[in-house]
Amino acid sequence: MRPAIVLAATMLACAALPLPAEATTTTTTTAASPVLSAPRVVAEGLAHPRGIRALADGVVLVAESGREGTEPCLPRSPGSAGAEQCLSRTGAVSLFTHGRKTTLVGGTASLGTKDGTFAHGPSDMLLTPKGLVVVMGLANNPTGREALGEAGRELGTLAYATRNGLRPFADLAAHEIADNPDGGAGFAGLWCHPYAAMADGDGFLVADAGANALLRVARDGAISVVAVFPAQTVTTPNGPAQVQAVPTSVVRGPRGSYYVSEYTGYPYTGKVARIWHVVPGQQPRVFAQGFSPILDMDVDARGRLHVLEVEYTGSPYTVPPPAGRVTRVERDGTAVPVVTEGLTMPSSLSFTRDTLYVADNSVSANGRLLAYRLP
Repeated sequence: MRPAIVLAATMLACAALPLPAEATTTTTTTAASPVLSAPRVVAEGLAHPRGIRALADGVVLVAESGREGTEPCLPRSPGSAGAEQCLSRTGAVSLFTHGRKTTLVGGTASLGTKDGTFAHGPSDMLLTPKGLVVVMGLANNPTGREALGEAGRELGTLAYATRNGLRPFADLAAHEIADNPDGGAGFAGLWCHPYAAMADGDGFLVADAGANALLRVARDGAISVVAVFPAQTVTTPNGPAQVQAVPTSVVRGPRGSYYVSEYTGYPYTGKVARIWHVVPGQQPRVFAQGFSPILDMDVDARGRLHVLEVEYTGSPYTVPPPAGRVTRVERDGTAVPVVTEGLTMPSSLSFTRDTLYVADNSVSANGRLLAYRLP
């Protein structure tokens, strides 16, 4: 079956996924539960995989952020672990079905270190009636993007995939420069990193991990702020420290609301990540807390919320990279282990009715796509 036909046939299946119900808890405890058995490796050799979308009939879309860059480069910054980020055209969105890989869009902009330790480019994707929308990360101060030339202007945008590459229609990097939703000061205070998105009515919602905000993007590309997530003060071995929220995913909640996960920023200490409940027009409130940094969320066929966490001992770029786990969050906030071992710095998860897919080893050009059979 041709990829275009597969995509069209599975769009309604994605839209029909059940949603989590309202909850009032603000604490998270842990309950015992059987964990899933060892996964099947669907694909290997993925270039820094980020967001994934599992569709029907074993079809999975994967955003590959790309490989090492060469030039031009951006200055060393906190967002690149002190390394120089350089441009390449190695980002892609790929489709996997029955062991075969099809590149839906390739050669997109990517910012990667010269040693290939990490890259930022395509970070998520959405299926829409108008085609495939690609979320392009940046993870840097958006004022430096012009130094990357024409190719670099794809970064920090939402873009439609076309036969000739990407066609950006919403510039979140420019919005960060003009609006700066969280009011951050200094070089690292002005930051842009569109990380994940969902379709919402006639537009999109974007979790911008750099802006610390949930943004709404209209079909015509106009951008507005839905919510801004505050920093928090945490205890570290070196004393109190303020950490940024860093939102990483958004899923639909009840009665027009949303749930947004946070990764939290440096120094990645303790279980301080939260899940926010966002009602448009109101201040976001904490739905559940006590998590390790969260990279993604999704709901299974029974409407239960799952989070993908990583267990830091230093930073994402430690050797070996941090381990990951999948945790189910019950409606009362109770945390139930689902996958407890075998993951190395995973980046995304996605459910079908009988399978959980996880993108693993995301800080590598040899990332994997794993499939867990659900009981």
